[in-house]
Amino acid sequence: MHREQGPIPSSHLFVLLEFRQLNLLSSPLSLSELLFHHYLPPNWDNDAKQAIVDYLLSNPEQSCWVLDGYDEFQKKLKRQNVWNELLDIEKPLPVADLISGLVNRRLLAGSTVLVTCRLRDVIDLDGLSDKVAQLLSWDHHEIKEYVNSFFGVKDGNLGADAADVLFSSRHLLAMSTLPALCNICCIFLQHLLHQRRDTEENKMLEKNGAEATKKDLEIYGKGAQIPDGVSKKGESQPQRALSSTLAQIPATQTQIYLTAVAAFLSQHPHRRGGNDRPETSGFPQSTEFAWSALHPAELCELSWLAWRGLEESKIIFLEEDIPQHILELSVKTGLFSQVEFRHPDGFLVNAYCFVHLTVQEFLAALRIMTSSDVSDAHLKKRFSLKTRWTTKSDQKTVFTDSLYLYVCGLASSDCIPALVLVAKAAGLKGAQNWVEKRQSLVLNLMKALCHSATLTGPKILQLCHCVQESQNRQLAQQVVSVRPILELRNFWLVPSDIDALAFVVNSAVDNAVGLDFGACSMELECLDALSRCQYIHHLSFRSRKYGDKFAEKLSSVLPRFTTLRKLEFCGASLTAAGAASLASCLQNCTSINELNFSDNNLQDEGIRHIADILAKLQNLASVKLGRNNTSLKAAECLVEHVSSCLNFQHVHADGVKELSVTFHQKSDSNSHKIKPESTVRLLNQKWTKSDMQNLGKSLAGCPSLSVLDLSGGKWDEETLKTLTQFVPRFSITERIILNGSCSSVQCVVAITALLSDCPSVTDINIRLQDPAQVSVVFSGGREKTANVLSKTLCLSCCYLQPNDLERVWKSLGTSSGLSELDLSCNKLGDKGLKKLLDFLSRLNKVQQVNFSDNGISVDGVAMLADALSSSNRLTHIYI
Repeated sequence: MHREQGPIPSSHLFVLLEFRQLNLLSSPLSLSELLFHHYLPPNWDNDAKQAIVDYLLSNPEQSCWVLDGYDEFQKKLKRQNVWNELLDIEKPLPVADLISGLVNRRLLAGSTVLVTCRLRDVIDLDGLSDKVAQLLSWDHHEIKEYVNSFFGVKDGNLGADAADVLFSSRHLLAMSTLPALCNICCIFLQHLLHQRRDTEENKMLEKNGAEATKKDLEIYGKGAQIPDGVSKKGESQPQRALSSTLAQIPATQTQIYLTAVAAFLSQHPHRRGGNDRPETSGFPQSTEFAWSALHPAELCELSWLAWRGLEESKIIFLEEDIPQHILELSVKTGLFSQVEFRHPDGFLVNAYCFVHLTVQEFLAALRIMTSSDVSDAHLKKRFSLKTRWTTKSDQKTVFTDSLYLYVCGLASSDCIPALVLVAKAAGLKGAQNWVEKRQSLVLNLMKALCHSATLTGPKILQLCHCVQESQNRQLAQQVVSVRPILELRNFWLVPSDIDALAFVVNSAVDNAVGLDFGACSMELECLDALSRCQYIHHLSFRSRKYGDKFAEKLSSVLPRFTTLRKLEFCGASLTAAGAASLASCLQNCTSINELNFSDNNLQDEGIRHIADILAKLQNLASVKLGRNNTSLKAAECLVEHVSSCLNFQHVHADGVKELSVTFHQKSDSNSHKIKPESTVRLLNQKWTKSDMQNLGKSLAGCPSLSVLDLSGGKWDEETLKTLTQFVPRFSITERIILNGSCSSVQCVVAITALLSDCPSVTDINIRLQDPAQVSVVFSGGREKTANVLSKTLCLSCCYLQPNDLERVWKSLGTSSGLSELDLSCNKLGDKGLKKLLDFLSRLNKVQQVNFSDNGISVDGVAMLADALSSSNRLTHIYI
């Protein structure tokens, strides 16, 4: 048991009340009458009763009321304000109000109240409980202990075999996590293994007898003896016996219940044995034997009783509710459990219930599929899928919602022989045709649900369970054809759920399927079941519930998904340790083309683990790694690892929020004669000189780069100079963009120097207005020489003063290829214009100058006119 808070307070008086028995109380009772009704005979001394009441009133904290099975209660408990007046313990109230008063502390305030129920109905108790506990299902060790205890000393040898079979069957193992269903599984296995043992013994006797006869004939009169080893030749090997037994385990939960009921019925002392088994196909022999051994009329009555109880929300049946011969049969075979019930007159009477609610639901489903009592219209109206998203407004039901799961299971063609037997006993004419029509109706109802576009995740999962029970591959294909990605959100998953998904996914031979798990709690065993899905192309896990241990387990099964194309593990709790686990297995997943590990906590170390495997994944198209608490070093690491990859397309980073890499696909590369080029965009980063040196070294080894965008960074002059020193070593074909990263004249001068230092630079455009715009344009390849390039320099709105021009001219050098110069919108004036005109004589190819918006006077215009009269190169100058 797992508890969120401390232990239950100690008490001197424990009172156990079962909600399934409280359903039978129709008249108002006081709390004291309820207590005495269940525990004291009607002739009990009144003084003694009063003494009990007085003790409860004076010592409420010493009493503990255990209310068992709220999920089986027909009414809902009502929340009442604690500050309302207390209720009188002697005041008669309807049972639901009485229990509500006890739970809301308006009766015996201070007492301990423990309510048990299935998880489905816990929401009704929201706000009422101080402590919440969950009884965990049995693990493998507890199941094995129970199996050994069940078979005991008498059948000890069978116990080991039963455990082997149980742990080899997914359905039996899933059922056995609940103690009551584990008992049912053991009864079924006991019956099955006894049959196997009897069959083997008969075969051995027959074989040994035949061999002995043959030997006697050969050595008759010679006085020889039969060798001891003859009998051993007939013994079966353990592994062969296990495989033979597993072959008899039904394929679905519905068929397991069918065989389990058969096993129960075979325990009747007057209905064992017999060799007159009907020859049917698709069913284990154990089931065929049981149906032939039981009078079908009795089975009809049993299924009718279960159906009537379901319709009336009745779990407990009194003797008068059950035909005597059915009662005798059910008690002796163990299908009924006997309980004590105190009659309204105060006397104890025997009452009965099915050994488990699911057994009653299964038999009710059998009635639906074999009797005209349930019309087609009624079935259509009632047929529905259950959801695991429960609300307080949901209608209360005392059952487990498995009825229509079994109806779908009985729609399997494998069940026809058994259904026909029961239908004939129900008096149906043309039983075979009737059963097939009823099965067809159920399959059509499922088909309509398969094509529904409005099903939520829980109902999609329930539909997968129903389709799996029907064993209908065509329905499974329709599920995934309508919804190629199955989205499951915010509910608990168990291995049997994943097994149902696997049945549906594996039917989509020609259609790749995606599974998207969002905030679904699941044990690690679910991933073992997930590995049975053969045709998954997209697998997504999104929740903080998924951390490093989950990733480590996932890593052990990922290589089994041979068709997996896209893996998402985002919005989770993955750290560098989990990233290392995934990276170690992903290098073996050669079909992967999309990875998404965004919104985790990988940090720089985790990014490095992922980056290490990128070159090994030849089909990779994109990797998303944003929002992982990283620094600039993570982006540098990615650039370092992918720069040598011939097919890398884009590296994109924006601060610490976005980080991604994309690659050219082989088909893209093959479809163009021109080699695809790459871009690197590292935006809004905090650069240092050493960071820029690392980036420069990585980019210098990149075969071809079209765009380098470092906009938004915080730069100093030394960092910018470091970049410009590396630019001549880059193979850039289009441009470098540095928007928002140039803020001073010193930076302008450093960038301007690229016109002379890097022959492939053709245009430099710098505007320092907010936001600053900086771009360096390249010729398109180093194969073009400087003497054929026409170059442009734009230093507009750069706040240049006349004295700044000297540094600009010095950075330009000779720059013989400069043909256009834009110095507009600065503060140069006449003095700056004179410096420009003096420098133009060194630029023998300049044809156009823009000197507008620089505060030129009339004297400056005259000075310009004199300069133009002596120049043959300038065609345009704007002032």
